[in-house]
Amino acid sequence: MPIHKNVPSALNKSDDERLVKQNEMSDAKNVTVSTDSSGNAFVLKNVKGTTAVLNKNVGELVAEPYEVLGSCVDEEAQMVYFAAFDTSDNSTNHAIYRVKMDQATPSYEEVFKSQYLFESDTKPQYVDMDVLRADVNQSGTIV
Repeated sequence: MPIHKNVPSALNKSDDERLVKQNEMSDAKNVTVSTDSSGNAFVLKNVKGTTAVLNKNVGELVAEPYEVLGSCVDEEAQMVYFAAFDTSDNSTNHAIYRVKMDQATPSYEEVFKSQYLFESDTKPQYVDMDVLRADVNQSGTIV
């Protein structure tokens, strides 16, 4: 008896899940989208597995009471930024870290740490992050 595999080839977030065709998928997790040099041909690939990344200065992993809530990628600088929520009782050390991915052994470093990073002491479900680039002069205005 032959086995028929359903291989989705298109992402359809517009239609109700009950109306999605056999060759479509309603969500895509743990995948990357790559293009050719002209930016036309989209190819969906599985992401590589996770790797433990050590602290740049101390050689330790992010401490246990933290939970990562979001991340973003800066492809130009080859860095990944992630927001970590301090789940300990005092919860005063929420932080943003970055991982420089162009090194042979990636390591992370702290970018910003504050008890005021999130609006309240209640942990948000997720954090939406983006990288913005701007030229700023010495007086702090955008050029």
